[in-house]
Amino acid sequence: MTTTHGYCFSDDGLLVVENHRGFELPGEHLDPGENYETAFIREVFEEACVRINGVRLLGYIRVEPLHIVTKYPEESFMAFCAASVHVIEPYVVRHECLSRTFIDPFDIRQVHHHWHDIYEPSLRSAIAQYR
Repeated sequence: MTTTHGYCFSDDGLLVVENHRGFELPGEHLDPGENYETAFIREVFEEACVRINGVRLLGYIRVEPLHIVTKYPEESFMAFCAASVHVIEPYVVRHECLSRTFIDPFDIRQVHHHWHDIYEPSLRSAIAQYR
C-alpha cells in the first residue's frame, strides 16, 4: 500500500476535509515503516484533528500512472478504510487542510472535488457497516 484514504463516521455524519482542491476524504501517503491502518489514523488526526478507532480495510485499488511521474512508483495501491470517530478535538489548520466538516454520507458524490465511480463499492460497504 502506498496511500490510505477513508470514511470516518460520527453521529454528525461522514467526515470530509477541505484543501486547495476542494472537499475530499481524509488520507494520504504512508510514511516509511507504516501500514495502512497506522497511516490512516495519523492522517485523519493531522488533517482533521479527529481521533478514530475501529479501522477496517474495505478494499484497495491498483493505481498505474498514465504518464511518468518521478514522485510515484510505477504501480501503487490505494487502501480504502472505514472507522468510527472517537474524539473530535478543536480544529487547528495545519498541513494542507483548511477545514473539516461532517456531511450526510450519501452527499459525498456531490461534495467530493473529484468523485470517481471506482470509489462506489467502498462507499456502499462503509455505509452498510457504520450507519
